[in-house]
Amino acid sequence: MHIKAKLYPYPVLADFNDDYVGSKFNVEISVQLYPNELVVLFRPTLANVQIQQLINDNKAKIMVHIECPLTSFRKLIDIPNEGIEYKIPADSIEGPMSFCPFIIATSEINNYTNDDLNKDYEGATFDFEKGNILAIGKEVQTRVEKENDDLASVPSIFAVTEIKDENKNEIVIDNTGNKINIQLPSKTFQEFKIAMSNPSSMAVIHAMTIIPALMKCFSDMKSKPEEFYLYEDKRWFRALKKALKKINFDLNEETILSLDSFDIAEKLMDSTTNRAILEINEIAFKGDVNDD
Repeated sequence: MHIKAKLYPYPVLADFNDDYVGSKFNVEISVQLYPNELVVLFRPTLANVQIQQLINDNKAKIMVHIECPLTSFRKLIDIPNEGIEYKIPADSIEGPMSFCPFIIATSEINNYTNDDLNKDYEGATFDFEKGNILAIGKEVQTRVEKENDDLASVPSIFAVTEIKDENKNEIVIDNTGNKINIQLPSKTFQEFKIAMSNPSSMAVIHAMTIIPALMKCFSDMKSKPEEFYLYEDKRWFRALKKALKKINFDLNEETILSLDSFDIAEKLMDSTTNRAILEINEIAFKGDVNDD
């Protein structure tokens, strides 16, 4: 929900118009991320005697609409005059968030007028229906960045799913969502699940799934650098960008053009292909021993 600057059929207290003179409304919003929750402090400021009286008489209330588009988290909360501390579970949010403060009528208000109305409204009165917006504060936007994105863990920014169409025999890598989705044909997917139960095969699995998936993502970004910005709100992209900074590579629309996809993927995954070859030899050797 974004409350846009627009014309209302009645006066609204907001920065984007001059319906009121000498009046102000806003909600100061501060955000702090902890391991298990996001703590948001709301402190409202209202400088208008008659609107404040409506709130005191329970005919209006201050509210904030909270929205996180990536997780579809939405919440509308009441804000008392003295402010409030509100907690949101960390697993409910990710990426960009918006906080929209406003004051709404909670009941019908008839024959409304206000001493601070613009002189253009002199002598006019207004009737408000329940739910009408009386005042709008400044929207606050922030981004929640979590520190638990681990590229070496498939469930973090990678998802491995099954293609249930028996006629499909090719692996598909889809990076259009917030996770990089590695789609496997049904038979391959069943074998993948069995392999995942063996800790000694992790490097092999990563070399055969994550390395090509990373290379595909880099290749897609390189092919259309003018559309690089489309990736920036995706969780997998932000995790990659953060991980690349640790190896002194700043991922952007210019540096992507010179990026060696395999080399960078290997560095991100700690030379997993080399380890995978050693693992295959070890698994094969153990298999030979068991067969004797």
